[in-house]
Amino acid sequence: MIKRFEQGNKKTDNKLYCLIGKPAIDPKIHNELGVALTGIDDDIWYLWLDEMGTLFGFCQMRILKNKKAHIRFLYADKLGIKIRTELIEWALTDARKNDCTLIYTNDRETAGIWKLFNFKTREKKRGSFVRWEKTL
Repeated sequence: MIKRFEQGNKKTDNKLYCLIGKPAIDPKIHNELGVALTGIDDDIWYLWLDEMGTLFGFCQMRILKNKKAHIRFLYADKLGIKIRTELIEWALTDARKNDCTLIYTNDRETAGIWKLFNFKTREKKRGSFVRWEKTL
């Protein structure tokens, strides 16, 4: 199941930080993502939890003032493609609800999951990373 959190919500921040805390400091996850986790108020977090509340994946999205949405992190431990797919679907739904005109992420050029959602590569970033984007 997916739980949605908005960072900066005083009622739910403690729960969010408890759930995302371990992955946030895990160097294995940093290496897989290619960057350490960070966040600011108003970031949207989607956490994929099992029935016992164990975190198996997450996605973080930031809605920008220019009506673009930036998927900053996408990670799944087990059931990788299933979890990633559901998390991306939630992000796309939220981006559309917020009248975003474009959604993008920076990920490896070989990350084929973005092609499943018709994202296109636009520009080379650093190393093997490119910008993937989709017009909404």
